Amino acid sequence: MGSQVPPQPLWFAPGLANVRKLQELPYHLLHAGLWDELQQEVIGSAEWLFCKSRVCGVSSVIQDLDQCSQYLVCIETSLLRDALVLIEPSLDLLDTHLDMSLFYTELLARLCSLATAFPSVIGRLCSHCEEWLLTCPDPSLVPKSSFLLPPGGALQHTLSRLQGGVLCVDVSVEAELLVAGSDDGGVAVWSLADQQLLHSLLGHTGAVLSVKVTDSSAHCLSLAADGSLRSWSLTDGQQLLCVQEALPVDSAPSSVHLHLSDKLIFVYTRTQVKVWKLDGAELFSSSCNNDDDEDKDGGSVVLGVLGESVVTLCASGLVRISHPNDEAQTVETRQENSQRRLTVVESVTLPQRGKVFVVSKAGFLHQISKTGKWTANKFPLVPSLLSVTEDEKILLVGSDQTLSLFNIDRNSVDGFLDLQHDDSVLSACVSSDNRLLASGAADQLIRIWSVTTGALLDTLCGSNTPVTSVLLFNRFVVSASTAAASIHLWNLNYDTCHKPTAHVPAGCAHVAVTQDADRVFYVRQQSQTEVISWNNNTGSVSEHLPVSAEVCCLEVAQNKRLLFCGLASGTVLIYPLALPLETLCIPPPESLCRVLCVAVSGQEKHVAVAYEDSVCLFRITSRESFPTVEGPLDAFPLSLLHAPLSAMALLSDRRLLYGTSCGEVKLHDFVSGSSEGLEPHCSRVSCVAVGNHGKHALVGSEDAVQRLWNLNPLVLEHTMEYKGFLFEGVLCAAFSENDQFVFTGSQDRTVKVWDVSTGNLLYVQYVYSPVVRMATFRNGFVALSQQGSVIREVFRCPDHIRPDYNPLRNIRAQYRVTSRDRKNQEGQPSYDYENFNPAQLDLDRMGALRDKPSATCCIL
Repeated sequence: MGSQVPPQPLWFAPGLANVRKLQELPYHLLHAGLWDELQQEVIGSAEWLFCKSRVCGVSSVIQDLDQCSQYLVCIETSLLRDALVLIEPSLDLLDTHLDMSLFYTELLARLCSLATAFPSVIGRLCSHCEEWLLTCPDPSLVPKSSFLLPPGGALQHTLSRLQGGVLCVDVSVEAELLVAGSDDGGVAVWSLADQQLLHSLLGHTGAVLSVKVTDSSAHCLSLAADGSLRSWSLTDGQQLLCVQEALPVDSAPSSVHLHLSDKLIFVYTRTQVKVWKLDGAELFSSSCNNDDDEDKDGGSVVLGVLGESVVTLCASGLVRISHPNDEAQTVETRQENSQRRLTVVESVTLPQRGKVFVVSKAGFLHQISKTGKWTANKFPLVPSLLSVTEDEKILLVGSDQTLSLFNIDRNSVDGFLDLQHDDSVLSACVSSDNRLLASGAADQLIRIWSVTTGALLDTLCGSNTPVTSVLLFNRFVVSASTAAASIHLWNLNYDTCHKPTAHVPAGCAHVAVTQDADRVFYVRQQSQTEVISWNNNTGSVSEHLPVSAEVCCLEVAQNKRLLFCGLASGTVLIYPLALPLETLCIPPPESLCRVLCVAVSGQEKHVAVAYEDSVCLFRITSRESFPTVEGPLDAFPLSLLHAPLSAMALLSDRRLLYGTSCGEVKLHDFVSGSSEGLEPHCSRVSCVAVGNHGKHALVGSEDAVQRLWNLNPLVLEHTMEYKGFLFEGVLCAAFSENDQFVFTGSQDRTVKVWDVSTGNLLYVQYVYSPVVRMATFRNGFVALSQQGSVIREVFRCPDHIRPDYNPLRNIRAQYRVTSRDRKNQEGQPSYDYENFNPAQLDLDRMGALRDKPSATCCIL
């Protein structure tokens, strides 16, 4: 083909692609058997992948790679295909025009760890992406490590067509359908066969609290906080039924239940039951607060539905099992020899066995059968999660960080497994054969356990949010979170050689990272009295450093290789990284106040320690080549009315710049003993960073306002305000080696680069998880994300930036810079409010900027 037809260009002109070549070339090369040309021009060409993704969509490139896999068995093609599957939802999330730098950065941040092992395709792609990013005419951040989830792992797809957090999920295995409801009122239906969205079911105006697929899998029910119950056709997505007042408006999600029998629909909360026929005709309605029972000291509680019978605990302690259609079938029972009223913590129904299990506040597990039999056994757990397996043989109880399993196959309740987690257990599900268990936790991890042995078989990372829903079927796991608008589909039969590299646990209470990112230090939970040293080169824990009290803060002296650990007891422990067992100690002050912050000066000659009632200065020195700390050399008190210090930085000239939880910012000079107030923030100061040469400082706050100060003389240079659709707030910052740029990590899961001299925003990169710590490294930075990933990036900025360059072209946001007018002798700042309208960025009106380009306003 190539010898008969002249080669066609990929681009006819900048921005004008050769669509015919994009559509036809892969087919012709594939069917002509030209494998080498296929790898060079299509599979291994970063430019081709970007061009077709931009013109035809990422899904079109995935289809090309699927076709190639049918004829050409190539692990690199499969990995590339999986990488594009992971990238596609992020482009939907950003909802923006696909830019080459965005595409190349995403590809490189996922593939660069595989470049050496797979050089022919992936290695060539990574080299091309890195070379282009280093030579492109615009500012760019170049990934030097795979800090985004790489391909080949358990995560198969991310379904992301919802707009709000996912509150409920149901799966029909037979029909291969997945239905989910979100807190913005949306209901979405996907095909599990091809992961395609089938229907977006619109009609609810409140959060969708429950969804159920009918046994026939032809319909589904949805129940929302707006009070409505709706029935939908899963064939065409049409609404079949709507009941407007199915439950009280704004009911708590945890108290709302939707039950479907062969003939009836039940909706119940703790205090109300309503029943309808399948055609929508209301059959029964009861409010337990109006119970006619003689005891009026408290309301009655609905325990559940067994078949078509409602089980209610009356205020007097009597349990009533009633059929809404036949009062003659009502059964009443009372616990024998019990004078105390039953206070319900959690309940769960076992419809096949005709029982309700109830855990009481008094520490008992009650079994109440449909026939009226009632038994109670001591039960030490206070569950936040209570469920039974599909065959009703195992009871799952989540309590804090433990998931306990009980055998309930007989009438007895026998515990046989306690599965320990690192954070609160939020969800759990057992496979239909009772062999595997999947559990989701607040630490954003999904754990796969063996039910028979209790062994931890796998840990799935990449959720990025607490896992509040988990379903397990056919070696697949579906997970969701109330804090995310996406659903993850995991395949447990993946090749474990492509398992993502281990990293620091997500959501640590305190973290610190060395400048070269070879070591990470973390404290797992707020009250844990242990500091863990993580070797990032080996991906494993290197030391456990015991401490005597709760850890309050961690700080590293990068050059002298010292780890400072501030405790609630007022003690500061100092670990030399080369000899971690030779621990130094700064004893607590007389007041025994807790340590709030620790800051090391730029030249690492001094360290400042902030307590609740004072700040002290110490000297870092050495004796016989061993580090020591002397002092305190100086101190200044903090009044009782002074807000607690929240962030601080120590300058080499013994000046301390600090911010408080109330937004105050002050500069204290230990030499003269004087203090000067700086312009305050409206919320907690979350970040104070000083340049490597001590000339500039950045102060950031939780309200997304950051100020850049010149320290000699002390003057405010720039106020930078950033407004986006995600959470605001600056968490950390680091200056470049030459102090020309400052990098910031924010709550909105981005890394931003700012020009120190002008205050201009130069680059924004979405990194999927908030960056919580940063350190300067060579011509870029190293950082640690809340997810636990180590980020290494190089920043490249051309000498001249083109006038039409827009740093927000890949992000829906706006920013404003207010700069000091250097020509104004009084030093008063000047303002420009043009195109900056915070009302347009109302988080409840996310579409306000969809048709409006991102605006940049700067004062030069």
